[in-house]
Amino acid sequence: MAHVKEFIGKATYDFSVDGGAVSTITPATNFTIPNNAIITDCLMHTSTAMTSSGSATAAIAVGGITLHAAQAYNHGDWDDEDITIETINDKTTSSSALTFTVATAALTAGVVHFYVKYMIALES
Repeated sequence: MAHVKEFIGKATYDFSVDGGAVSTITPATNFTIPNNAIITDCLMHTSTAMTSSGSATAAIAVGGITLHAAQAYNHGDWDDEDITIETINDKTTSSSALTFTVATAALTAGVVHFYVKYMIALES
C-alpha cells in the first residue's frame, strides 16, 4: 500500500549569491524534487525587485516542468514584495533542483523566494 505525503520545498534566487548572467542558474539555496512527484502549486515572493540594464526575462522550472514561463524582469509577477501563486498540477519527469533561467539580458539585482508544494507516494 502506498501513502501520499505532501512536501513544500523552498529555493531562493539571490543576485548577490547566484549572479544574473544570461544562463540557467541553479540557486545556491535550493532543494531537490524527486522523479514522479506531483507538483500542485508554486508560490513566488520577490523580496528585492529585479533590475536589468536591458530587457531581461526570467523563468523557473524543476523536474521537466515549467513552473513560471519566461516574463520580463519588471512584469507584475516579479514586483518587489509581490506574491504570486501558480497552480501547476503536473508530474515531474526527473529528479532535479529548481532552476532560474535568465534570458535576453543579464539581471543586475533581485531576490526571489520560491515555495513549491508537491506530493509523492511512499511505499509502506
